[in-house]
Order: sequence, then C-alpha cells, then structure tokens
Amino acid sequence: MLAEAGMKLNISGGEPFLEDKSLGDIIKFSKVKLGLESTRIICNGSKVTEGWLDKYGQYLDIMSMV
Repeated sequence: MLAEAGMKLNISGGEPFLEDKSLGDIIKFSKVKLGLESTRIICNGSKVTEGWLDKYGQYLDIMSMV
C-alpha cells in the first residue's frame, strides 16, 4: 500500500550514519521489500564509507550532504 501510494523514504536528522549498520538494512528493505519509489539520506558526509556505498548504494536514490 505504501508503494502504491507513492511513498518516499527520507532519512535525516543529526547524522544518520552514526547508526550505519541499521541504516543500510532500512534502505534495502524499503526498496526491495516495500518497493518504495525513492529512498534518500540527508547527512553531513563525514561517516559515509566506500564499503557502505558498495553494499547499499544500489538501493539509495539520493544522498544529500549538508
């Protein structure tokens, strides 16, 4: 129902990558299981790693760094 309604997931506030183990699973679940149209993370970029992007980047539509 969420995907059919056009729901998009935006994760922000503080620094989402402080909980990067859960963050990747949430993004993947939202795309694969829920079929959401768009997933987005708003972060400051200081904790983003190449390993995280390699593993979960395919499920992420937008990353905004502020």
